[in-house]
Amino acid sequence: MTNLKWILVAGSLVLGFGQSALAWGPVGHETIGEIAKQYVSPAAAQNIATVLEGQSLSVASNWPDTVRDDHDYDSFKTIHYFDIKTGMSVEQKQREDKKPNDALAGLEKVYNLLLDRTVPRSVKTVALRYFLHIVGDLHQPLHVGNTLDRGGNQCYVMVNESKVVNLHSAWDSDFIALDHGNNGPQYASELIKNSFPNAMEKARIEQGQIVDWVREAQSLRSLVYPDDARTIEQERARTFCSIDGSSQFMGTDQAVHLTDTYKKQAIAITRKQLVTGGIRIAYWMNKIFENPDSVGVVKQLSKSQIIKYFELK
Repeated sequence: MTNLKWILVAGSLVLGFGQSALAWGPVGHETIGEIAKQYVSPAAAQNIATVLEGQSLSVASNWPDTVRDDHDYDSFKTIHYFDIKTGMSVEQKQREDKKPNDALAGLEKVYNLLLDRTVPRSVKTVALRYFLHIVGDLHQPLHVGNTLDRGGNQCYVMVNESKVVNLHSAWDSDFIALDHGNNGPQYASELIKNSFPNAMEKARIEQGQIVDWVREAQSLRSLVYPDDARTIEQERARTFCSIDGSSQFMGTDQAVHLTDTYKKQAIAITRKQLVTGGIRIAYWMNKIFENPDSVGVVKQLSKSQIIKYFELK
């Protein structure tokens, strides 16, 4: 089996914020899980069902957000996102961060737990839930944050004439809702029918590097923010964002009115990211779980004993 740690450092896999908001709302994660389910092999699906104790991929993918208020899981909070300054490469960020505790470090950790045949099944259950969730998180563009505004949580926009929300929340849920995505399974079926790539593009999505996922999100940054800022200095000058140490912010009454053109583009990006996330999850679920030994050993552990397996060294 491929070693994810080497891939993360050397940059050869397609797996590849201090933010507190969720990545995708529940419907977003459900949609990614439902898309993945359609492309998981029967053998892998059987082993996944064993590890998840019958829980569906769509439900399991939302589980990490349900425990975010449980202080026993406080150490997991930062693995939902990856902060990187505009203009900085992923490789430079990884060189500078000697003890990372971000989405890439978390993904490496849970991946290795899933590969280890000696790991108790109860640990694999939690690891798989986080694997599903983190992969989904990394496909929400604002979970690759710019280090200034908590992944858009401190930037304010108007989705319609009466609703002011932070930008992160808009990308989590509002554009999905505008696209009539109110039910994960139904929305997944619609995306598979109308927004699924051809076989060649699907293969391209599956093959690549985990750092490519972060680069993809970085490349979307200029489209996700509703202005023309392209440099850190310009980002700091945003009047619709509360930037630490900046006096430019004028309050939520300065929220940017999102144009129909912007919202149409945001929906298209959202669709593509949800489908892409689902394809990548299915690909890695098949690689991990087609092996019958992937389900782990049955061993009774307490919650604290399970969490200890996830300590980042």
